[in-house]
Amino acid sequence: MDVNDAINFVIEEVEQPALDHPDLEEKFKGKVRSSRTVARQMKKIGDLYQYLKRFENIVPEGSPGRDLYDRFQALGLKTYEELFPEFAEKFTYYLEDVTTIDDFIVDQTYTSWDIAIFARHYNTMPGIYTIGEEPYYQAIFVKATFEQGKYPYLCISKRKRKNIHF
Repeated sequence: MDVNDAINFVIEEVEQPALDHPDLEEKFKGKVRSSRTVARQMKKIGDLYQYLKRFENIVPEGSPGRDLYDRFQALGLKTYEELFPEFAEKFTYYLEDVTTIDDFIVDQTYTSWDIAIFARHYNTMPGIYTIGEEPYYQAIFVKATFEQGKYPYLCISKRKRKNIHF
């Protein structure tokens, strides 16, 4: 199995049926599209599992985020919460295959998604991602423009840090 099998499982079981449902409101479809965008960026099954862990438990009634669950239930759609244990069982041998700091090689370019997924932040807007707990950060990733208005993410080694001016 590869990560595309896991991504397609999530899309086929939860996201596509929700997007195809004629009675699901656009505000909910927007949330599903956003989740699908994140899922499609995954490069390892364990990273997708970590992303789905936010659906491990049903959010209590009245809590933020509960509205999507309730709407899916009302329409008879499979929820992410229902999918989570199925995903864990189907991909059990791959759940620990996650991106690590060693996957980042000095002088290589990485996408904003690569960094956001590693940081388990799932948002590409921040300019700085910290990995680990303060004050013992494992890594700090900084978004910078180096080439013609593009925004590559670089892993900068200690020896190269002195050449970067902020």
